[in-house]
Amino acid sequence: MPRRSGEIGRTRAVFRAGAFVLIACIFVCPVPAIAADMISLESGIGVHHSGNTEAVFLRYQTDAPLLLGLEGYYEASLGAWNGPNHAGAIGISRGIQWFWDEKGYLAGSAGVGYINETTDNLGTRFQFLFRAALGLRGDQYDFSLGYVHYSNGKYFFGWDGPNYGENYITLQLGRRF
Repeated sequence: MPRRSGEIGRTRAVFRAGAFVLIACIFVCPVPAIAADMISLESGIGVHHSGNTEAVFLRYQTDAPLLLGLEGYYEASLGAWNGPNHAGAIGISRGIQWFWDEKGYLAGSAGVGYINETTDNLGTRFQFLFRAALGLRGDQYDFSLGYVHYSNGKYFFGWDGPNYGENYITLQLGRRF
């Protein structure tokens, strides 16, 4: 059943308030030393079939061995998006980063995920997730512009149901430890 515009407006307000609280906790509150290399908050807008939506992801990265001769990382993510095809997601992935200088990099990751409910865009709960990003890394902070894609792989595995995917253009701000 489609949501009314008042409900969508309230959902967006809750999303924005939640993102503000997460930013405050990540970047202002003292954080104990943990094994992670970076914890980050990523937010963005939906594109293609994901139009009129906003997404937010909390990501936890730790170093991994080199992959294809490039620096690597493991990542766990928790995310959600609003709009008519709203869902929550959890995922794990493996990524690589190519640094062209001391701070600038290109990154890409691929992994698997699970969404809490099927939607008109994603017909199964099991998902593949992909992320590509252009970023800058400082001593303590990391900033990137990214593209996030969730897909159930219907065209490769022949599963039933829709597979328009969820697609987001995002900004990510991370704190390195």
